[in-house]
Amino acid sequence: MPEYTTQSAETPWREFGSTLLKSMDAAGHSPAQLASAVGARPGAIADMIAGRAGPLDEMQVRLMDQALAAHGAVLTAYQRSRELAGIDAEPLDWDHTGARAFLQRGEVRLSTLHRLAGLLLGGAGLLLLLPALLGQALPQLFTSLGMTWRVDPVATGCLAGVVLLSFAVPLWGYLLILEDLAGFFFTRRADNPHYVLTGLRLPYDEAQPWAFPQISDQYSDHVRLVVPDSQAWRAQFDQRVEQIYRPGQPIPPGRDGDRDRLLYNVRLASSERRAIASEVAKMELSLVRHVLSVQIVALRYMKAMLLVLITAITVLVASSMVTASGGAAADGFALLGSQLVVFLLWPPLAAGAVASPIRWIYRQNSSEAAGEDGQASLRDAYNDRRLVRFENAIVFVCIAASVLAVAAAVLAGLHGTNTVPLVLAGVAAAVLWIFVKTSWWKGSLRDTPRAFVQLVMSGAARQ
Repeated sequence: MPEYTTQSAETPWREFGSTLLKSMDAAGHSPAQLASAVGARPGAIADMIAGRAGPLDEMQVRLMDQALAAHGAVLTAYQRSRELAGIDAEPLDWDHTGARAFLQRGEVRLSTLHRLAGLLLGGAGLLLLLPALLGQALPQLFTSLGMTWRVDPVATGCLAGVVLLSFAVPLWGYLLILEDLAGFFFTRRADNPHYVLTGLRLPYDEAQPWAFPQISDQYSDHVRLVVPDSQAWRAQFDQRVEQIYRPGQPIPPGRDGDRDRLLYNVRLASSERRAIASEVAKMELSLVRHVLSVQIVALRYMKAMLLVLITAITVLVASSMVTASGGAAADGFALLGSQLVVFLLWPPLAAGAVASPIRWIYRQNSSEAAGEDGQASLRDAYNDRRLVRFENAIVFVCIAASVLAVAAAVLAGLHGTNTVPLVLAGVAAAVLWIFVKTSWWKGSLRDTPRAFVQLVMSGAARQ
C-alpha cells in the first residue's frame, strides 16, 4: 500500500492519524479500501492519516475500527484527540437551518416507507383471499383425494401431505408478512406497544427559554383535542393510567385532573421535548430501523406472492385432470397417478419461485458479470441469513414435500398405478431440482433445517 506519514507539527489529530495508519498497515487496507468501507472520500482518509483533519463523528470512527479489526485502538485515539481539540469543551453552534431541512427530508422518507408498508398490508390481505377465488378447483381436488383414498390410502396420505404443504407454505409466508408489518408499525416502550412514530414537540433550542412556558399555558385552550369532557372517558383513562404507570398519587377527579390527563396522553404518545440534535439523531436511527424492516417485508411479500401463484397453478392443473378423467367415474389408480404427476413437480417449482426475487435483483444490476463471478456474487447474498431465512426454510419444506411425493409415487407404483408417467414426472422433478440448486438457488442445504426451526420457534422477529 502507499506510504503515508503524519505531519511532524503537533496537531490535535496527529495521534489519531498515527494510530489509524498503524491499524491500516496491520489490516492491509489502503485508503481507498477504508474509504469504501466507511463511505468516505479517499482524500478525507488521507487527511486523517496526515493529522490535518479529524473524522466526521464517532460513528465513522467505530466503522473504521470494525473495518480494520482494531479492537478499539482507533476509537481510543479518537477520544484522546478529541479532548486535545477541545471539542467536548466548546459547545457547537448548530446550523439549525440545515437540521430543519434534514428533518423535513427525513419526514418525507418516513412517509414514503409507511405508505409502502400500508400497500403491502393491503396486498397481503387481498392475496389471502386467493383460495376463495379458485372456485370449483379446490372441491374437485379434495374429491379426487377421497376417491384415491379408497384404492390406496397410504399413497393418498403421502399425497395429501404434499397438498397440505403446498397450501401451508404461502399461508405461512403471509402470516410472517403480517408479523413483520406489526413490528414495522409498532415498537415496545416501557413494556407497552407504541406506534413507531412518536409525537413531535418544539425542540428546546429552537426558541427562547421564555417561549416554552407560554406554549405550555396554551395547552388549556386545546385540551379537548385529547381529553374529552366525559366522566365515563375520564374514569376509563384514569384506570388505564393506574394500570400502566402506577402513579404515586391519583389523578384529581373531574375537570380538575384534565391537565394531568393531558400530560399522561403526551407521555403515552412518547412525545418528548428534545434538542434539535436529539431530533436529528432520532430521525437518523428511525430511518435505519424502517429501511431494515421494509427490505425484509418487501422481499418476503414477493416470495409469498410467487408461492401463491405456483400453488394456484398447481391446484388448477390438478383439478383439470380430475375433470379430464371423468370425475366420479374415473379409475382411482389413474386419478392417483395424474395427481402425483402434478404434485411431484410442485416442490422444485416452489423452491425456484421463492429464490427468484434475490436472483432478479442481481440480474437488474448492470455491473453484474456473467459466469462464475456472477454466481459467486449471488452466493454472497446468502451470507445474510436474516435476508434469506424465509427462503431457506421454504426450500427445506419443499425438500420434505418431494420426499413425500416420491414415497407416494413408489407406493402407488407398487399397488398397481401405471409407473410410466410417474417415472417421467420423477425424472422431470429431479432435473428441476438440479437446475434450481446449481443455477437458481445459491443457498446451503445445511442452513435450511436451522432456518425452518428458527422461523417456527421465533417467527419473523429472530435476527
